[in-house]
Amino acid sequence: MNRGPISPSDHALSCLPFLLPMAASVVHGASFFAQVPLLAVPFLPFFWMYRNILSFPIVPFLGISGEFIIFALLYLLVIRGTGVSLFVRFNVMQAILIQLGLFIGQIVTEVVATATGSPLLLQTLSNTLFMGVFAVCGLALYECALGRFAEIPSISQAAMAQCDR
Repeated sequence: MNRGPISPSDHALSCLPFLLPMAASVVHGASFFAQVPLLAVPFLPFFWMYRNILSFPIVPFLGISGEFIIFALLYLLVIRGTGVSLFVRFNVMQAILIQLGLFIGQIVTEVVATATGSPLLLQTLSNTLFMGVFAVCGLALYECALGRFAEIPSISQAAMAQCDR
């Protein structure tokens, strides 16, 4: 998919939204990092971002955290912003959809783990969520750095449908 020239600043700006799902998924890799602690070192910035920004309680009694505020601002200001390039809006929408997929995966993991009571199943599902989000975001970051629209099945079609409105 090619929709015109992409400026170097758009390359950088389109990479930033993927930090949101990457930082949100790092807590799902806790059992993975417990087994191999040395591999947690490259993920320390994501731990910091999750702890200090995403999980910061903005309105605690309503459950509104920094993650929700960032999510809402990205959607309202970037996706609906007419002055923002299509490349940036597309990648922001993909990051938001990955974040929604992570949220749904988290709910499914908790329901399945509660229903079965198997800690091994919980660890497996949590690690799968963590690795899946990092793999998808890694692909998207690579494509953004090259200035190409990342073709992630289902996610890119939904993102483009939202951005074309």
